[in-house]
Amino acid sequence: MRKYQRSPVWRFLYSPLVVGFLLLLSLLLARSLWGVYKKGSLAAERVTEAQYELEKLQDRQATLLKSVSGLEDKDGMERALRAKFPVSRTGEQVIVIGADAALDAVVATTTSEKRGFWNFVEGFWKKE
Repeated sequence: MRKYQRSPVWRFLYSPLVVGFLLLLSLLLARSLWGVYKKGSLAAERVTEAQYELEKLQDRQATLLKSVSGLEDKDGMERALRAKFPVSRTGEQVIVIGADAALDAVVATTTSEKRGFWNFVEGFWKKE
């Protein structure tokens, strides 16, 4: 009959206190494991973003190296200078086509000087 009775060690292991402690411990471990999983997925996402950014930067570097290699000779520098600034060689003239803000201001001041008092009053009520 004694053979079928539990030993004191087994009674302690199956006590509610030990079972509750083991359950709490397993919940804490599961929570920690979930945090590690979330950090791992976030790190994998950031690696993907970093690889994409690296590809973009490598493309940009190739473009910049190509444009810099075009500036190595004298003709390339002249082309870049002419594209960016209105410069001319000796004997050439620069013609600027387009509206200039300073020219518009000069035209506006000359037209406003020609207007009289009644034109001013009429223009005050008109929306142009």
